[in-house]
Amino acid sequence: MTVRDLSYGRGERRLTIGAGRPEALVWNLRDSHPWYGLSVRTAQRRRRLAGGFAPHDPPTESVARGRTGSS
Repeated sequence: MTVRDLSYGRGERRLTIGAGRPEALVWNLRDSHPWYGLSVRTAQRRRRLAGGFAPHDPPTESVARGRTGSS
């Protein structure tokens, strides 16, 4: 799985997840005040995630939880 920052220049991260094993990838949003624009890509799918958090929410969002199939 590849997670790429589409908006804030943080590059990309690669993550290997075993079948049936949950995994979390934490993306720090502190410098983006707290907006995000990400692409999550597997061999079968590509998803785009974009949004933000209210000031009282935590400054990070987990974008990968081991599910690469359809939602």
